[in-house]
Amino acid sequence: MDAEAISIEKEQTFLEMVHKVQRIEVVAAVAVKNHGLLPMAVATGSRRRQAELVLEQIGLAHLFDAVVCAEDCSTHKPEPEIYLIAAKALGVEPGLCLVYEDTDPGIEGASRAGMACIDVRSLRTPGEISKAALGIRKMEEQQE
Repeated sequence: MDAEAISIEKEQTFLEMVHKVQRIEVVAAVAVKNHGLLPMAVATGSRRRQAELVLEQIGLAHLFDAVVCAEDCSTHKPEPEIYLIAAKALGVEPGLCLVYEDTDPGIEGASRAGMACIDVRSLRTPGEISKAALGIRKMEEQQE
């Protein structure tokens, strides 16, 4: 198999289907609610072009202070590097970060970075996300 040809085909398929991407409403609600109140970043294993297209598609691109992508680091999840770069870009200590993740390698990477993590695959109700958002505020209050 030709790795380059597969990569090109994957990119083309993504571009053809990006219009079908939908946001996870309970996570989007946290981002919208905390915009301008808390520093927020996206730390994705995707390439910048794909990340920007997805954020535009789901209407959240304007909410984030930093977007850290695959080309911004030398390792991949589950290595913690991408999360540490995002925390540094925000000027926030890793231990004060809360990561919303949807993959096992991402959850492991966040943990290895010393960050709390919510597995968005397990979210069932808006109440669960509200509790998580309250956890962010409690962490901030403890730091003050």
